[in-house]
Amino acid sequence: MNNGKDLKVQIVEKEINKNEKSNGIQKVNIKYPLAVALIG
Repeated sequence: MNNGKDLKVQIVEKEINKNEKSNGIQKVNIKYPLAVALIG
């Protein structure tokens, strides 16, 4: 899965649109599995 690119995410509490990005940073809702895994 590693394709040599960095992934930047911002964990947010608000509802977000699918694939919402701002300045190259993907917003991820705090309840999404990726955010839960990162937070621990």
